[in-house]
Amino acid sequence: MLKAIITVFICATSLYSQQGVNQTSPAGGSTGQTSGSQTPTNQSGQSTTSNSGTATSEAEPAKPALTPLSGADIFTPSGRGGSRSYLIPSVQFTGYASAVPASSSGTTVDANGSFLGTITLQDVRRQSQVNLDYAGGAFLYSGPVSGTQSFHRLDVTESLRWRRWGLQLSDQLMYVPESPFGFVGFGGLGNLGLGTSYLDSVPGLSPFLQPNQTILTGNARQLSNTAVVQLQYNPTGRSAFTVTADYGTLHFLDSGLINSSYWTFVGGYNYALTRRDFLAVTYLQSSYQLSVQGHILTRGVQAHYGRKLSERLNLQLSGGPIFNRVTLPLTGAITGTSWSTFNSLQYRLSQKTDWGLSYTRYTSAGSGVLLGAQSDWAQFTFNRRLSRSFYGSANAGYARNRSLTQRAGTNGGYKFDSWQGGFNLNRQFGRFTSLYVTYNLQRQTSDQPICFGSSCRADFLRHVVGLGVDWHGKPFRLR
Repeated sequence: MLKAIITVFICATSLYSQQGVNQTSPAGGSTGQTSGSQTPTNQSGQSTTSNSGTATSEAEPAKPALTPLSGADIFTPSGRGGSRSYLIPSVQFTGYASAVPASSSGTTVDANGSFLGTITLQDVRRQSQVNLDYAGGAFLYSGPVSGTQSFHRLDVTESLRWRRWGLQLSDQLMYVPESPFGFVGFGGLGNLGLGTSYLDSVPGLSPFLQPNQTILTGNARQLSNTAVVQLQYNPTGRSAFTVTADYGTLHFLDSGLINSSYWTFVGGYNYALTRRDFLAVTYLQSSYQLSVQGHILTRGVQAHYGRKLSERLNLQLSGGPIFNRVTLPLTGAITGTSWSTFNSLQYRLSQKTDWGLSYTRYTSAGSGVLLGAQSDWAQFTFNRRLSRSFYGSANAGYARNRSLTQRAGTNGGYKFDSWQGGFNLNRQFGRFTSLYVTYNLQRQTSDQPICFGSSCRADFLRHVVGLGVDWHGKPFRLR
């Protein structure tokens, strides 16, 4: 059913993009935020779209008057080629060797595999822009937990822009057979040799708006969704007000874990001190409903500072107090104060290289294991075209989750520390085919054992090595 819904949605979006007509831009600057996607590139890193012909064949969107720090998207450098409308299909197959803990002491090596199909779409018009990334396939497990499990990810964003107003609608849907923190099923997406940010055209949402899924829960199927609406008003070219509403869910299809749903409201004011320095202040409120009749309410304020260190390097710093109130059966209300922060350094050297570093601390629903958590999350990503034929990427992440209350989680524990990291090396053969090798590591420690298949332990470690082949089509110009 999920596959059918996603397929119909993609077909409808593509048909709309091909049949739509360009709209006329009003005078003055745009107030919305556009995606930082790259121009389609060939094997040598040059644009595959021609610059010849009339300028009216492309709808060149106006640049936003101010990129808000208080908005739903992460403050990143602008990409090149954002005015192109295109669609790219891709197919991948990967074989894996996975070293996992055995039910007794020692490890066992399992042979797994995955099949993945992707579609990336961007439709740019004078007053609007639609970006869609879909990836879905099947993962073949062997060993103690054998069988075939499907996985899907769909990210959609539409931005509408008028003279002083902007409206953004975003939705992120994911279905995976285990925690997405270090899940290798989507691992080959960024290694098609098409440009560092080409296949991730949808802007990244702020971690405060997404469900926490950083605790490794073994083979526990989970469905998450985040829907965001943001309204932006620019009274002047140096100031902006934003109002953001977010509704999210995290649902586990296997028993023994905690489902959750939440509302988040963020209101903010932004001011540009200079062309490179930005300030913002926000009020944030979230309400989490847990399936065990629990409720978490958080309220807080944050101060933000952003600086464009260069046209290719952006820094964002933020922080402020958060007031938590947790209500659980038989224990009554538990209140407390914590500190929340989001810090990010994003660098886009060119179409050949980019990297990002971020750290987030916030109150979450507990990733399906804890009854509310104080969560810390650090991430690093790096992508680079090494030569005409070779392309590489690397990533690393650390998550720390601590219980908000004195109530133990579903495994009887109160704290979890999780690590993930890996790299991917891609070698192109011809214009549309490539081979890649990938390595990924997952590790988690907790104060009480948690089960991974038939093995229950407090210290989990998994190594995964993969070899795959990819075919991607030529970028299709939609207009």
